[in-house]
Amino acid sequence: MYGIGLGNLGRSEDARTWLAKSIALGDPMGAVALGTMYLDEGNLDEAERLIKPVADDGNSAARMALAEIRAARRR
Repeated sequence: MYGIGLGNLGRSEDARTWLAKSIALGDPMGAVALGTMYLDEGNLDEAERLIKPVADDGNSAARMALAEIRAARRR
């Protein structure tokens, strides 16, 4: 969690709540951050659902995260 600035380890539910609120307000980086959390947890479907639309809009961070998801699927 520290890597994306979400605070203390073990506060995943709080992070999910706040990131979901940011997504609802239209923040694409909220989707990338929450998607990355799901990626780290191994939930590739949810990660891709959140990250792909942002990547499709041309966001470079989302494109990199989407490449990680696809690489994880190949493993």
